[in-house]
Amino acid sequence: MVGALLIGFASPTYGALVVCLFVYSLGQHLFMPAASAIGMELAAEGQTGAAGQINVISNVAAIAAARWFLWGFNT
Repeated sequence: MVGALLIGFASPTYGALVVCLFVYSLGQHLFMPAASAIGMELAAEGQTGAAGQINVISNVAAIAAARWFLWGFNT
């Protein structure tokens, strides 16, 4: 989240943008493998399939957001 905010609000030069993008990418790459493990640990006994449902919802939300941004940039 910090990297995304820095990209939007604190990147007046190309070098600053690259640094902010690195911070954002680092956070994303740390979160991606941990998200499934956290979901499995927080699931109730016998309900570990719910973590997969959360991943589905996350993927659908990401696709919807990408389409929304694409629509916004094309109008």
